[in-house]
Amino acid sequence: MDKTLAYWIEKLCGISIASILTFLCYKYWIYGSFITSDNFFDKLITICTTLFGFLLTVLTLIIQSNSQTILNMKNHGSYLRLIKFNKTIVILSAVVCILSLLIYFVNDKFEKVHGGYVKYSSLLNLFLFVWMLLDTLIFVLIFYKIILTDSKN
Repeated sequence: MDKTLAYWIEKLCGISIASILTFLCYKYWIYGSFITSDNFFDKLITICTTLFGFLLTVLTLIIQSNSQTILNMKNHGSYLRLIKFNKTIVILSAVVCILSLLIYFVNDKFEKVHGGYVKYSSLLNLFLFVWMLLDTLIFVLIFYKIILTDSKN
């Protein structure tokens, strides 16, 4: 399969922007320290569990679909790429949720002893969260493109 511009956008867009944003939060920690608050972790857990369920539902719809577009994707080879892309986002959402829970529960205990632990684990969590959000956006755009292509046929 050809590695088009869309392929590289799928692969690198989310991770690149997440890296830049995480670096900026690290560099300007005074403005980015909100990522260690309990309220932020609570919101992350809610968002990640919702996206986890949504993405698994979309995966089920794709797998059970017998539409012409899905059949064309299977013949072209892009079907497995779509499934793997979904798998990556589902795993990212589960990891962000688990990491957020861990940081949320040990935040107060480790903040006094290991102040850097909370900061660096929160930065990692932010990186994974932004990556997950951007990849989810790209995945949803791809999914709607499939739906619109099917509706034209």
